[in-house]
Amino acid sequence: MGFADFSTDAIREMISKGRSWEIQALQRILRLRKALINGMKFDVCIVDTSPGIQYLSINAVVAADVSVVVSTMDDSDIDGTTRMIKELYDVFEKKTAIVINKAIGHSKMEKGEKILEGLDEKYRDAVIGVLPCFCEVGMLKRSSIFVLDEPKHPFTEMLQEIAHKLNTV
Repeated sequence: MGFADFSTDAIREMISKGRSWEIQALQRILRLRKALINGMKFDVCIVDTSPGIQYLSINAVVAADVSVVVSTMDDSDIDGTTRMIKELYDVFEKKTAIVINKAIGHSKMEKGEKILEGLDEKYRDAVIGVLPCFCEVGMLKRSSIFVLDEPKHPFTEMLQEIAHKLNTV
C-alpha cells in the first residue's frame, strides 16, 4: 500500500505537471503494475484516484483491467459518473463497475430500485453494490482501517460481497 501526499502544495504540484511528465508517469504505472502482478505475484493492484478527467485519473484508467467508480446518490454525482463512463471509460473500452456509497435509507440493491433512477439505463447493470450510510464509518479518523477493526460489521461484509463481484466483471 502506498499513500499519497494530500497537502495543498503536493496537489498543486501534480496538477502543474506537463504532458511529457504525464506520459512518463503512465509508463511508470504500467511497469509498476506489471512488476506487481507478474514479478511479485500480486492478485490485484488497486489505484485510487481523484474524480474527474485529469491525466492522473486517465493514466490509472488506461492501466486498469477494471475501473471501479464510487458515486453517491447526489444528482450531480450520478450525472458526473455517467459522463465519466461515456467520455472516458467507454472510449478506452474498459470494464466498469459502479459502487453507490452513502446511500441513505437503502440497505439492499434491487434491480429497478429508485436508487438507480438517475443513472443512465445503459450503466445500471454495472452497479455491483450499494453501501448505505454508516455514521460509525464516517466518524472514524483516518488513522484506523475500519474493516480490520470491525470484520463482522455489515459495512465490512458488504465490501467483501463487492470484492467477490469484482471477480466476475
